[in-house]
Amino acid sequence: KNDDLAGCKANIEKLLEFASKFVPIDRQIKTAVVLKATAGLRAVPAEKADAVLDAVRETLSASSFRFQDDWVDIIKGKEEAGLAWVAANYLKGTFDGSSTSPSIG
Repeated sequence: KNDDLAGCKANIEKLLEFASKFVPIDRQIKTAVVLKATAGLRAVPAEKADAVLDAVRETLSASSFRFQDDWVDIIKGKEEAGLAWVAANYLKGTFDGSSTSPSIG
């Protein structure tokens, strides 16, 4: 099966459309949009991953949001793990004091 770069672009466009519901048009040029890919894209061959990242960059560049090409990349596993730790503890309430148990991890 061929790679679905058009589908990739369409999905990013849907996300931008969703974001536009919350960010007024006059603020979009000042609102940065960043995409950090994770394990799924690290697992594919570099050539295919680069094609996906290029499609994302092209789509974000055409948007009304603030964007720079280097704001799209694949994060390292350690960075992904750190962000997962933050998300898990945020959802648990560790940071706002609503949890009486210690942090996860």
